[in-house]
Amino acid sequence: MTLVSTDALLKGIGCNMTDRTPAKLFPEECLAELSKRVLEDFKALVLMNAAIQNHKDLIHPEMLLKYLQEGDADLNVIGALLSKTQDRRFAKVIEFCRASGQEPVQPSRILSLAARIGQSAFDADFKSFGIKIAELPSGDERKITSPARLLRGSLFFKNRVLFGCNWRADIISCMSLGFANPSEIKKRLHCSYETAHRVFNDYTLFQRSTAK
Repeated sequence: MTLVSTDALLKGIGCNMTDRTPAKLFPEECLAELSKRVLEDFKALVLMNAAIQNHKDLIHPEMLLKYLQEGDADLNVIGALLSKTQDRRFAKVIEFCRASGQEPVQPSRILSLAARIGQSAFDADFKSFGIKIAELPSGDERKITSPARLLRGSLFFKNRVLFGCNWRADIISCMSLGFANPSEIKKRLHCSYETAHRVFNDYTLFQRSTAK
């Protein structure tokens, strides 16, 4: 993952960057990796927040929770940014992040400078997770990928629009990437075998019926 640039990860969550979209990384994996970097990168933090606010309907909460439980991320950053959405779909993810007891990472001093000199308040959502930074600006909307362009550039987002933001869409994405059986998909997504098996068989049947 360290070989993937921050700009590529930002493109993977819906930002207009020049780097290529990580073809095999789901948006939730990009979010998890970005969370470990953005407290040292003000621009990336602002863009990450803007992308989440604009594309929150295409983030899969259950997949994100599974990945956070199994993977590596700054749970305080994830929890603070999701809190800003005020979207009840993320309640379990935020609760997990808050209950994790993960020690907050100290941010770059530049992120708190405006608050420390009285030009800005401290960001309430980040403060609730033990991180003191200045309130985040809204970000440049031109840096956020439009819905139409997002669907053209991301298999994952496209399938979530077609099939809903759920395991079905993500399992079909795995099949499009060449995963050969439900066991491989279960391991990749951390979903249940039963779900992977059912969707795999359903979509295989659909493909065969439309190929005739």
